Amino acid sequence: MIVPARSRDKAIVALDSVPEAELGEMELTDPDSIDVFARRFEESGRPLHILMNCAGIMAIPE
Repeated sequence: MIVPARSRDKAIVALDSVPEAELGEMELTDPDSIDVFARRFEESGRPLHILMNCAGIMAIPE
């Protein structure tokens, strides 16, 4: 399992008890960083079982 994270230190602690978890870093505000993560994941040949897309828009004009 490859898990993306923005904070390596926090992710290491959180994933300590998850067997077979592999940390993959990316910065969600940087499209190039996301592309690099996606490319590495795709090249791993692993299946994608769950994809969570969470996005929000704040303070939009009426």
